[in-house]
Amino acid sequence: MTSLHGLTSTGRRQFLGAAGAGLLAASLPGCGGASYVAPSYRQTIDWGQRAIAQVMSEQPDAAAISVALLDSNGIAWQEAFGKASVASNKAATIRTRFNIGSVSKVFAGLAAVMLQERGVLDLDEPIISYLPGFKMLSPEYVRITSRHLLTHSSGLPGTNGRNLFTFAPIAGYSAYTESELSNAHLKHSPGELAVYCNDGFTLFEQVVLAVSGQEFPDFVEEHILQPLQMFDSGYMRRPNPRGEFAHPQYRGKEYPLEFANAFATGGLSSTPSDMMRLAGMFLGGGEYEGVRIVSAAGIAAMTKDQTAGFSINPSPEWRWGLGLDSVRENGLAKANVLAWEKNGGTTFFSTEFFVLPEAGLALLLTGNSAYGGKALEISEGILIRALQEGDGSAWHPPGSATSFPRWHLLPLSQMPRESTVTIRPLFKYW
Repeated sequence: MTSLHGLTSTGRRQFLGAAGAGLLAASLPGCGGASYVAPSYRQTIDWGQRAIAQVMSEQPDAAAISVALLDSNGIAWQEAFGKASVASNKAATIRTRFNIGSVSKVFAGLAAVMLQERGVLDLDEPIISYLPGFKMLSPEYVRITSRHLLTHSSGLPGTNGRNLFTFAPIAGYSAYTESELSNAHLKHSPGELAVYCNDGFTLFEQVVLAVSGQEFPDFVEEHILQPLQMFDSGYMRRPNPRGEFAHPQYRGKEYPLEFANAFATGGLSSTPSDMMRLAGMFLGGGEYEGVRIVSAAGIAAMTKDQTAGFSINPSPEWRWGLGLDSVRENGLAKANVLAWEKNGGTTFFSTEFFVLPEAGLALLLTGNSAYGGKALEISEGILIRALQEGDGSAWHPPGSATSFPRWHLLPLSQMPRESTVTIRPLFKYW
């Protein structure tokens, strides 16, 4: 079976290092059409379309990009750009699925609070209560809890790269990772600090199986995706999966579909419009379109800053939630805007997911990884403009005397560098 891990170490570095020049007028790539464009966001959408066109023109391997913006009235903008398959000349549509990478971790955090509310999981109970066969070489492993796993503070080594990304599905990744950890040491004491750690989410799959009797993908599909009617989302566990998929593109060559076998860590494929249903559930305090997934207290638990108890905090720009990179994203915080954020990347795709709870906005931007170096800036740029232009134009963040900083009107190339979080180590994306 061919693994993508070798390409990850080189290709991702090039992809994530890509930086665009100034925002120039550019012809938009062929797009799959927007099912709805709210007139009140016309300037925001125009800027977003031009920013996406710019980065796609600079990075030919950014073959397809897709976006959706949600406000209190529903989806205000959804659009797909470019080609789902360059080789087949197949246009991307709003139903084209992308591998959203570590944005999948949000579903692990959500599953955790759901299971806790059902009384079958205690996030602060050592996981050996649920996985009695789990062991490591460092004796402190007996203190690892599910909360540690979901906040990158377990001390586990980092990422099991074997069969993480492949060109065909390989079963048993989480069980294999648990077995491999029996020969590993902790890199720090559990709960001492947080360093991005995919192994924690992979091991949490085994916890979910132990307490629910369901494999992690089955639990998410039954209890989250189906109730939210996220029918264009799922885990790629079989060859030739159903649905429309964006194909990997690297150095002008198209590759077969990418399979992410670490499901809780980064295995979901989805569309921006589907992910807006998840975002709507967050904005609704655990409920969406009359369907309750979790309590409002569960959402509050997911979005609580988990870094306060760390004795060492090497990455203060990331205020970890349960499965979230930050419960107060740095770039928008500079405009005094509260944003929950999760980034995701695989060998071939890069994604940004935002929920702005006080403003009632959400965004998912995803596409081939060649655009990844600009994904965060484009996402922030769209959101800050939407706050200015849409229903949020009359809304002022707590403590704001007037409105937003002047950079909310600037083109992408002129937005000050300090407005974004740019310190993104490569290993963080796996």
